[in-house]
Amino acid sequence: MVHKMLKPVVILALKTVYRNIDLIRKDRIPKEGPVIFVANHPTAFIDPVLLAALQDRTVHFLTRGDYFNSRLFGAFLTLLHVRPVYRMNESGFAKVKTNLSTFNLLFHPDGKRETILVSVEGNATHEKRMRPVRKGAARIAFDTLESGGFEEIHLVPVGFTYTYAEQFRSQVMMVFDEPIKGSDFLEIYRENKARGITALTEEIKKRLEDNVVILNREREAVAEAFFVLYRSDHPRPFWPVITHQEEQLSAEKAIGDGVNAMDDQEYNQWNELQKAYFTALEQAGLEDATLVRKNAANLLNTVMLIAGFLPAALGYLWAWLPLLPGKYLAEHKVRRLEFKISVQMGVGLGAFLVYTILWLLISLLTANIWIAALIPVLFAAAYFCIWYLELWHKWRQDYRLHRLPLQEHGTLIIRREQLAAGLKALLPPAAP
Repeated sequence: MVHKMLKPVVILALKTVYRNIDLIRKDRIPKEGPVIFVANHPTAFIDPVLLAALQDRTVHFLTRGDYFNSRLFGAFLTLLHVRPVYRMNESGFAKVKTNLSTFNLLFHPDGKRETILVSVEGNATHEKRMRPVRKGAARIAFDTLESGGFEEIHLVPVGFTYTYAEQFRSQVMMVFDEPIKGSDFLEIYRENKARGITALTEEIKKRLEDNVVILNREREAVAEAFFVLYRSDHPRPFWPVITHQEEQLSAEKAIGDGVNAMDDQEYNQWNELQKAYFTALEQAGLEDATLVRKNAANLLNTVMLIAGFLPAALGYLWAWLPLLPGKYLAEHKVRRLEFKISVQMGVGLGAFLVYTILWLLISLLTANIWIAALIPVLFAAAYFCIWYLELWHKWRQDYRLHRLPLQEHGTLIIRREQLAAGLKALLPPAAP
């Protein structure tokens, strides 16, 4: 019940936090039967929130069993479909035995045949790399099949790729691969349990690697430069937020693979060029997208900025207070990148719910229905403010570009064209 009530609110929050969400191949999720979503884990809490909110099946999440030591907190987690999993080295054999009852509850043949999410890398780390895949998902699959309740269980790989996981109004690409049939590995498992678990785990790893952007650590600078150029050349519209395009993910995978394959000499040449280009951009107070974007400082946009100032200011002032605690915590108290946007969104969402309830109470206590009627208008104004601030940023960027000396402008264009030639060589040929 709580989950269903929160879902539309969470979707609205996600559409606010992210500029674009590519939800790719969602039709590959089986519509019935037990499913284990096996995913990489770049952020602390956003990955499971995205999965639960943006597909139709009810998802249960597995987390450390010691979080359930408090009955009150454990009851709250259960309402949110979070289930405990215990580890031998942390909880002992008696607790570990309860894991099977958890899986039986979720996958009971007479029940709803639920789905669970297993973040197969373990702890969250924001990097464009796959870390070692743990064997827990394979063990759950085989335990479920061996319990005799099901002839099949599907493991659906889910790859998460974030442009900048810690930043507000960034992008996320979420792709579902073909389901892996657990029964295909059951014969190997019955012959040798360790070999069966390893085989299924390796298949999970391979599928995930095929669906996320992977960068060698020492190649990140040039790859990121090419990513920026590609995104500037292929801007995404403000609306709709949720799309189903695969082009950007395919392009960024090709860029990553190409940069990874460069020899040291070639990489160093591109690295020197991108450093010179982006340093010059920074000194000019410009962004790459400004050089290729159509003039945003035109008359129409100027009129829209003037006309939209008051509603944007109203939305900003109304949203500022509930958003302030999450922003402060994310910027000043949260050290790990993986937790920043999770904390900002979670605290902001909670504060907004409390804020809205307070407005409704004031409306009730004062018997003034107009206060309650004003709430959706203020929400719309707050969302409009996001569009307004983005347009204002583009307008200021183009204004700076127009004031840039022609020689500096020309130098930037030449350097960008050199980088763009390298980018073009990495991308797959365009479809005819």
